[in-house]
Amino acid sequence: MWEMAAKKAAVDLSTFKSVEDFIDVCDQYPIESQIYIDYELDDEKLGTIEAKLLFERGFADLSLATGHDPKDLDIPVYIKNVIGKRSPF
Repeated sequence: MWEMAAKKAAVDLSTFKSVEDFIDVCDQYPIESQIYIDYELDDEKLGTIEAKLLFERGFADLSLATGHDPKDLDIPVYIKNVIGKRSPF
C-alpha cells in the first residue's frame, strides 16, 4: 500500500524486506533520509530495537509505524515519530 501511495504522490520510496537488507546498502542513502520502520518485524524482531542499528549509523529521522497505541509501547529516544500504518504521503 505504501508503494502505491508513494507512486501516486510522486514520492521516491525504497522498501526493504529487513533492516539487514537496508544496512547492506545504507551507504547509498543520505543520513538525512526519512526512515519508516514497522514496529513488528519478521522473526519476532521489534522495530524499536532494529532502529537502533540505523541510529548508530547516523540516521536520525526514524519513524516507527504501528497499529498499537504509542502510549502502550516503550519508545526509545532515537525514534523521532510514531505513526499509524497508513502511508504518510
